[in-house]
Amino acid sequence: EAMLLRHHNEAESLHAVQRMDWEWKLKEVGLCEFKATPQIDELSVPIVHVSDDFDLLPA
Repeated sequence: EAMLLRHHNEAESLHAVQRMDWEWKLKEVGLCEFKATPQIDELSVPIVHVSDDFDLLPA
């Protein structure tokens, strides 16, 4: 269970970093003002799906 929780946390962290990189790139190329926070479509930066639908084997 701890490993599964870690995978969920890693997926959320990766998503946050990728969204931040996307925002910086929009500002860098001039598609957004530097002081603005752009609305990023979920299709542009998808999140990794971590499946909970499997049997955990004993360690």
